[in-house]
Amino acid sequence: PPPPAPAPDPATPTPTAIPAPTAGTSTGTPLAATPRDPAKIRVLRAGVKSGYLDLRLQITGRADGRIAITYHSAGKRTRFSVPIPDGASAAGPRARASATAFNVRKRLPSGQRRKTTGIVTLTYAGNARVRPDEVRLRAASGKATLVRGRTAIDGQGNLIVEGTISKRAVGVVRIRLGYVDADGKVAFSHHRARIKNGRWTLRDPLPAPAHSGGGQLSIQFTGYEKRRIRGEQTGKQVLPEPAT
Repeated sequence: PPPPAPAPDPATPTPTAIPAPTAGTSTGTPLAATPRDPAKIRVLRAGVKSGYLDLRLQITGRADGRIAITYHSAGKRTRFSVPIPDGASAAGPRARASATAFNVRKRLPSGQRRKTTGIVTLTYAGNARVRPDEVRLRAASGKATLVRGRTAIDGQGNLIVEGTISKRAVGVVRIRLGYVDADGKVAFSHHRARIKNGRWTLRDPLPAPAHSGGGQLSIQFTGYEKRRIRGEQTGKQVLPEPAT
């Protein structure tokens, strides 16, 4: 028989200081005087092992400062922050546009060490060149093996995103497109692709400014607690396909 439908998971990606709208809508916030780049946060690994929270993160090389981390498990919250390594940010103009990847390993308090899963929230406050961002997902031992396939904006203004995931995964892949709207504000279009037999596919219409200018995608599976499957998240810049 098919697996039971998962209970609602609180792990939902939400832009910092911007309420998450329903699928297919957008919410804007004014750009700074100088337009800022997306943070491009990626969560390459999120697990709990031997009492440690174990993360591998990636962020644009233009980011600096710290990332704030909250881990919620066993009815408790552990809060801390980690510095973003200098890495590419000090290696010249070309390197500054690349990505910085780094590991985070944090020993958890005794009350949380016995559980092997929990919710991780990552918050980056931004800087003069990079916009703030926030990602929330589940840390667990099982891999989701989220893989992005085709990503495109077709000539009819539809966002097309597809990929694969573990056949044990249940629920949806959440997709967020950040773009600049007609008023020069940063806006987000939110979408969901339902998982079926290890595959997920999305084809949704976009607001006019998004399908004419493209933007930055955040692609995320938030995790599935019953099967101890962790959340995984990736990103991709997407541009309109040339007219034919």
